[in-house]
Amino acid sequence: MKICFIVGCVVAGLSIRAANYFVCKIVLLKRLARISEVAQAISRNDFTHQCSMQSHDLIGTIVSSFNRSAENLRSMIGQIGQSTS
Repeated sequence: MKICFIVGCVVAGLSIRAANYFVCKIVLLKRLARISEVAQAISRNDFTHQCSMQSHDLIGTIVSSFNRSAENLRSMIGQIGQSTS
């Protein structure tokens, strides 16, 4: 009986670990990869990119802040271009 309990606990623990891994990989890492792609494009002076992800958590806050920063950069570059013309 004790061995069955231990085996059951190990199997349950491994199942929970696998589920957590897939959730983190699919949900978090995929979103962070998209944010990273946009950040890399902006770092190469390509300000046309925007992160179009909708989320109501910390990732969503980061995305909206990131998009506002990119928009501010676009606006600032436009104003500088107008000033130099």
